[in-house]
Amino acid sequence: MATANPFPADLEVTPRARPLGRAVRDGRLASVRPGQRVVIVRLAQDDEHAAWLRAVGMHEGAEVTVLRRAPFGGPLHLRSSDGGEFAIHRALARCIEVSPAPRESTPPPWPGSMA
Repeated sequence: MATANPFPADLEVTPRARPLGRAVRDGRLASVRPGQRVVIVRLAQDDEHAAWLRAVGMHEGAEVTVLRRAPFGGPLHLRSSDGGEFAIHRALARCIEVSPAPRESTPPPWPGSMA
């Protein structure tokens, strides 16, 4: 049995455009999209906050994945490269400079295969 289309016949659906490439818009963790992996370049924080960030695995050179962004300027849900998950305030994320993570390398060839 066919269901009726609840939308007007003249409704035009346009998919949301997403930026191409892996660029981070302004180099800050707060601007990273969910699912994107980045490398922390610099923690522009006071000593107390920087120490806490390093304690949870967010140090210079660490890879971080943004899992979710809460609406209305809420916190970012992150996963560090060592597997820890936590949320940080968006204002704190604005003080963390990042760059795109390198693409995952291909696995080494099997022993005895031609490389």
